Amino acid sequence: MHMRIALFLLTMLLGALANAQMSDGKFGNEWIDYSKTYYKFKISEDGIYRIPANYLQLSGVDMSRLNENSVQIFHKGAEIPVHVQMNGSAVDYLEFYASKNRGILDAELYSNGQFNPEYSLISDSASYFLTIGSNGKRYQNLNANLNNLPQKEAFYMSKVVSLPTLIWNAGKTYNI
Repeated sequence: MHMRIALFLLTMLLGALANAQMSDGKFGNEWIDYSKTYYKFKISEDGIYRIPANYLQLSGVDMSRLNENSVQIFHKGAEIPVHVQMNGSAVDYLEFYASKNRGILDAELYSNGQFNPEYSLISDSASYFLTIGSNGKRYQNLNANLNNLPQKEAFYMSKVVSLPTLIWNAGKTYNI
């Protein structure tokens, strides 16, 4: 009898593991090249970030392999562009735009629709991965051309989203 229960539980566990993937049938780790070393760091606010070379060195990055074309940064399985500032032949710093974690991955948890796609129920920290690769994505430097500017617009519209994340709802209270 105990053997049947153990076999049933093992079958259920293996079935759950087989179904533990995104709705597109992928696991989300297809971007990883296991021959490379990845340095993980977390971002909890949207913005432009700068990583100085001395921080990279303190984190264990092999600075001798680091050059203008070798840096790659990944987020959610996709490479993001990065600006590599050189100081002669050495890397001075890395700059890139990063955004905090939102509820995109949480959508897989809901069957009847997600409550708020702008806010994750798990964490607001998003994981980014730096590696030394080859020919990573870069930002292009553009010169500002202020000749032949278009006419000014009659109005401006924007969308502002305010998430009350610092407010705690204690739930329904009962008076006894």
